[in-house]
Amino acid sequence: MHPFNGGAAVLSIFKRLGCLKHVNEKVVKELQGIITNSKQDVPKSWSKHFKPGQKYCTSMHSHANLEIIFKKLWTNFASRGSSIDLVFRLVFFHQSLEGCDYFPNMVSLSKEERLNYCKDQDGQFYRLMKPLMISDAISYIFILDEQGNREVFRSEITAHFIEFTNE
Repeated sequence: MHPFNGGAAVLSIFKRLGCLKHVNEKVVKELQGIITNSKQDVPKSWSKHFKPGQKYCTSMHSHANLEIIFKKLWTNFASRGSSIDLVFRLVFFHQSLEGCDYFPNMVSLSKEERLNYCKDQDGQFYRLMKPLMISDAISYIFILDEQGNREVFRSEITAHFIEFTNE
């Protein structure tokens, strides 16, 4: 869920810094609610690996509300193609594009969504997205399983992803 949690945080930060045009508190709260509630349950293939007595995140981000989110964003706070818009798109989609073999994205953007949300006149989105995705993926390399074994963790993540894609 962290791309969408990050999107809600970015909205708050930009509001506090005075970066948003025509700030309407009601619309800010409404947009934060839509972003926060843009989630879906994790696939059944994941939950069968949950260990009793441990806490797990049982939801993941969903792209179901993207059109509503970006229409409100572009209408109320930042024009399409602005630097504010670019930051929002980078935060929202840094785990929705293909590119990381070890930690594949679980909710991919469709071709239509990529064309609608990722295409820039100057290609800046993709130039910035590549190092962001690499940095994000590298941060997971240091996560260990319960016994401190990185390779076991990687193989488990890969196995979960294969089950998820087959589900």
